[in-house]
Amino acid sequence: MICLDTCFIIDLLRGLKDAERKTREIDDTEGAAISVISIFELSVGLGTLDNRKSRERAAILQSVIDKLLVLQLDQDSVEEAARIMLESRLRGKPVQQNDALIAGTCISRGIRTLVTRDVRRFSGIGEIRAEPY
Repeated sequence: MICLDTCFIIDLLRGLKDAERKTREIDDTEGAAISVISIFELSVGLGTLDNRKSRERAAILQSVIDKLLVLQLDQDSVEEAARIMLESRLRGKPVQQNDALIAGTCISRGIRTLVTRDVRRFSGIGEIRAEPY
């Protein structure tokens, strides 16, 4: 099982060829998940306007999410995220809160691979292998 980062879903929805190619690779080899934190980030990115374009984008996003295992926040994932944030601060390379929550959710469920364009953001988290596309 792998987890898909927010930026991967954005690139997939934009029709980026590298993201589409990676999706085919994932479909052939293993299951994919998404953190509820990424769903939050994506929903915020759609905006709050109640117009036709926003509703269409939300429907497309939902069709992608429906194909994934949604990783919910729970006490284990939050505690892991807190550990990630504290350790990153001690190393002098703080991790952003949402990134720590995404990584913590993955690690608490035994998922070690995160597909992301932003490899650098997750490189300081020892248990996570940031896989580019």
